[in-house]
Amino acid sequence: MEIVAETGNQFVTALKDQAAQMPAAQKQALDDKIEILRRMIAFARSVPDAWGQHEILANTSKGLGVHALNLDLDLGPLLQTQKLLDSVIFARRKGFAAPLSGGRA
Repeated sequence: MEIVAETGNQFVTALKDQAAQMPAAQKQALDDKIEILRRMIAFARSVPDAWGQHEILANTSKGLGVHALNLDLDLGPLLQTQKLLDSVIFARRKGFAAPLSGGRA
């Protein structure tokens, strides 16, 4: 929810760039997805930028739809990359400079 609210417009831009390079039929499908994403961004931004508020939205049927974006072939990689980048930035801000790893060293 938080990532969609904060960086959703970047995802729209990335998808629009991708759509511009597609044949008409595929482009229309991606354009439709972009419109749906825009509505999801507006929904995610419908409350103050606070974890508790986003948690309330996340537990609604629309919120579950926003979470399902992780499974989308076009949006999932964008969301996952942003989440990883946010984690690295957070770690650096907290003074952790070592490389991050998903596994144990």
